[in-house]
Amino acid sequence: AISVGGFDAWEKDIEIQAQYGIYMAIADSIGPGGMMRAFRHIPPLVEVCKDLAEVAPNAWVFNYTNPATSNCIAMRAASSVDSVSSPSRAERRTSDAQAVVTGSTGSSASPPARSSPVPP
Repeated sequence: AISVGGFDAWEKDIEIQAQYGIYMAIADSIGPGGMMRAFRHIPPLVEVCKDLAEVAPNAWVFNYTNPATSNCIAMRAASSVDSVSSPSRAERRTSDAQAVVTGSTGSSASPPARSSPVPP
């Protein structure tokens, strides 16, 4: 999990959109605040994935940072490293993803699709 800009940036995500009549209590996944958070988080997450692809091409990235969907799409589109985003119900999703990676039995998990709307 990362937090580019920390609480100061997150506070601005909430306050700036509120000045224009858009009130969101969290503003970390959707709306203008979620977009700004994505703009801050995607570049460093993509760089981590690119670096990881060079040193451990079979590695997986477990992302716990919102906006989860945007982050995961960007990481998968920009790198060959597999990634899973799971800030909600993290324990179950992480367990399922770990089962896929390790080949554990007893899980209903299946590998996530390696498709992306953006070509690598």
